[in-house]
Amino acid sequence: MDLKKLAKDKGTNLKQIAEKYGIPPTTLYSIASGDTKLGNVGIDIAIKVADALDMTVEELYTGEKKEFSSITLDSDERELIQLYRKMNDAQRELLMSTAHQFSMTNKKR
Repeated sequence: MDLKKLAKDKGTNLKQIAEKYGIPPTTLYSIASGDTKLGNVGIDIAIKVADALDMTVEELYTGEKKEFSSITLDSDERELIQLYRKMNDAQRELLMSTAHQFSMTNKKR
């Protein structure tokens, strides 16, 4: 996967992504050059990179961009995605933490 090309295709570059998403630029450049494997960075960074490139984390890891239109989402799922994209990092972190707590509660039942 060519992070530089993906960023360019989105009208940005690695430096701008790093600044906007609070990712150390050296981390992005290291991933882009292949010195650091994506699997060796935290999931929080992977989520930010995927978000910046308008990809899912799965697509980022596999290198395969899936067409969003091929996924069937109900109206609640679409609304959640729209709300998530409007949130700042702190709000997203709180949402993810809460979602994980709900997920764990459901597993215990």
